[in-house]
Amino acid sequence: MNVFMPFANLTYRIASLVHFQPREEAVLVAVHRICSETDSVSRIVDIGCGPGFLSSSVVKNGLSYLGLDSEISHLKYAENKHNNEERIKFRLFHAGTEILNLKRSDIVVLNGVAHHLEDSALQSVLHSSMKSSGLIICDHFRDQASLSSLSRKLQDLDRGKYIRDHSKFLQLSGYRTLNFSKFMIRFAGLSFWPYFCASYQPITQGN
Repeated sequence: MNVFMPFANLTYRIASLVHFQPREEAVLVAVHRICSETDSVSRIVDIGCGPGFLSSSVVKNGLSYLGLDSEISHLKYAENKHNNEERIKFRLFHAGTEILNLKRSDIVVLNGVAHHLEDSALQSVLHSSMKSSGLIICDHFRDQASLSSLSRKLQDLDRGKYIRDHSKFLQLSGYRTLNFSKFMIRFAGLSFWPYFCASYQPITQGN
């Protein structure tokens, strides 16, 4: 037994107790929205998958799952946990320096990841994702005019260096926006900070 694995990503997992469930729910709604637009989807490609928390829910919804991450410790934990799952795979991937090999049957997910990607890396992912059936971005809702000082401080504590204004995600070049929704990260009855979840389809599909 690898004794490292139970303790790997401890900080990540503790933080996820607060913010992952509402994000997961929003992403799954977006997946169903894209699937309602096309019958070709069979796989979710989760970029920046971390320990692969989204994988089990994806498989329960009848799809296969590919998790991509640049952190080897995350991938080791995920592979150890799901090593008997034929429909769940993980792979090392560095956004911006590698090209995604995607199919029309894929939906690409950036769940709490866009704010970790510099502009060139994000644009590389958006360009590659045009080969897929759809793209889902779930990230911080940044609106300095309406956020409380507490919400702004909580967002600023995030490790991501590239929290962008939400308006940049209302429309993406080359994509049709299917849905854009705002929700709150809540825990123990308290509201912490807002997130958004948006689903898109590549215009190259003739939509």
